Amino acid sequence: WDNQLMYSDIDVEGKGVGGFIDGRYSPRKGVNHLVALEYYDKNFNLNDLGYFRRNDLIGTRYIYQKRTANISFGRDAFLQVLVPHEWNTHWDVVRTGIFTKGFVIRDNLAEARFDLNYFPGRSEDRNSFGNGTYRIFHRTQLALGKLSSGHAEEAVRDLQSVIKERPEFVQAHVMLALALLAQKKNDEALTAARALLTVKPDDALAHNVLGYVIETTGDVGAARVEYEAAVSKDALFHPARINLARLALKAGDRDAARKRYQEVLERDDSNTFALLGLAELALEKNNLDEAEKLWQQAREHNPEAVAPRLLLARSYREHDQPALAAAAIKEAYKLAPYAPQVLAEYASLMLKTGELTEALVAARALVERAPTSVPALDLLARVYNQLGDEAGLTAALQRIAKLAPDQVNAQLLLGRLALRRKDYTEAVRIVDALATRPANQADSDELRGDVELARGDNKAALAAFLRAFTLKPDSAILIKLDRLERALGQNQRRLAAWLEQHPDDAEVRLVQAALLQEKGDDSDAIAQYERTLKQQGNNPIALNNLAWLYFQHKDPRAVELARKAHELAPKRPEIMDTYGWILSIQGPRERGLEILAKANEQAPDNPDIAYHLASAMADSGQAPQALARLQQVLDTHAQFSLRKDAEALLAKLQAK
Repeated sequence: WDNQLMYSDIDVEGKGVGGFIDGRYSPRKGVNHLVALEYYDKNFNLNDLGYFRRNDLIGTRYIYQKRTANISFGRDAFLQVLVPHEWNTHWDVVRTGIFTKGFVIRDNLAEARFDLNYFPGRSEDRNSFGNGTYRIFHRTQLALGKLSSGHAEEAVRDLQSVIKERPEFVQAHVMLALALLAQKKNDEALTAARALLTVKPDDALAHNVLGYVIETTGDVGAARVEYEAAVSKDALFHPARINLARLALKAGDRDAARKRYQEVLERDDSNTFALLGLAELALEKNNLDEAEKLWQQAREHNPEAVAPRLLLARSYREHDQPALAAAAIKEAYKLAPYAPQVLAEYASLMLKTGELTEALVAARALVERAPTSVPALDLLARVYNQLGDEAGLTAALQRIAKLAPDQVNAQLLLGRLALRRKDYTEAVRIVDALATRPANQADSDELRGDVELARGDNKAALAAFLRAFTLKPDSAILIKLDRLERALGQNQRRLAAWLEQHPDDAEVRLVQAALLQEKGDDSDAIAQYERTLKQQGNNPIALNNLAWLYFQHKDPRAVELARKAHELAPKRPEIMDTYGWILSIQGPRERGLEILAKANEQAPDNPDIAYHLASAMADSGQAPQALARLQQVLDTHAQFSLRKDAEALLAKLQAK
């Protein structure tokens, strides 16, 4: 059981109280029953501490979960049934239903997922556009479900039936007009919107809907008249002012748009659309700090708003702030787990931070919703590549090549996969296909160099890389060319020369630093890593490698750099190894041992990590476990960089 009582005191909103009690019962492995009761009054506000769905709530909730591994028809299956029942403090039912979801994962990683939900009637008290609380009836819910699943014709018929029975039901009129617009039946949508205005001539929402429908027909002037009418009917009806701001932006009048947004915020300082609009205007002036401040304000005051969370996540990711980005996108993903933009951003960020299972789930869901989207398939391919799933990667790339034959990157990756399989015939076929277009000649030569290198013909590979670099002098080809020349004893100092001409190329500088480190030239390697971090302060590889060098030279900055690298890429075993090993020596040792154990789980065949874990175990009083692990790693790996250290530790433990 768990329970919390909470109290908030916000200057504008005043004092609020809330709390919950919940319990979990697990009769056997994989089966959970959860029950919860919660209460939050109207003034309770917890947004400064993180995501909070809503206040003004009295709720009950039951959840049943069952997860089964190693089933006869696959590797994993999951089922969840959620039964919530929630009221506001006026005892209007605001959320109720039965919501089920589940999935099955086959041995080949193919997935089948389902959602089955029942929505009985309820009251809507949050998304009423200033029209108070209104009742959502069962048939309207059904129509909404049909709309979201693509059955627009059926939804239109249901809504028309609801309007016939209840002509005063505003939301059914609104949904009907929007459904007809979605079907590009503009004349019928216009008729539906005018019918609503006939029923509710003094309703601001009716004027706003009519204005929106008219705007889609191209009559901006008439649409503006209706939006202005909506404002005159109800000065607190903000959607009409937002629409007027949008029209001003279309006309290029930024000052008029800003004035409209500010009018909204004078009456409602947490309005999401106005805050996002002002943020967009700030970005036009390259004022990112102001835009992020406005997005954050929208996020804090609107716990169910997806857009500010998505925009913040994207901005944080692009500016190398992965922890902040992860917090924002996880909130957005929780709110809108099927929205394509959210899925794309969530998958991209999980890929960047090394949370590959989460990235794969999101990327697959994105492709399910956009099966012909090349960017979606490209994202899925990148996830498969990081996972080392060659079959999944090949399938994704083949779909890209079929959808976009001119997509050179997909062809190149298919060629390199063929090389990985030692299918030289297929690889050469792709090389020749690329060479048929002059624009792709450099890519063809680069891939031909990869083919010749794989075949063992270093001379032919070198000639191909030189041709490619002459046609397209970029860092990727340069690094291959330099590596091969070094292997052939023909060091041309290409990296150093390139960096003199391109001092901001952090990728090449990172390679140069690693080569210096490998040669044992620690002082020059440190200088190169430090310069790389001045350009890319959140590069986890540079942070990790520099932390290791600092540690070897007893520089106290090592642990902080290792911690930051681990924070940026918490699932990369080599980064976990560095941070865990430093902590196991400098403390806290328990934390270091914990991280090393996780690194060993991630990379069980890495003998250096296994040795570090065994050493940390020995230092923590776990000599028998350390002995067993050392013996195993020495028996399994005849050669590795720390073998002598492992042998010495084994002898020391055996002597005891």
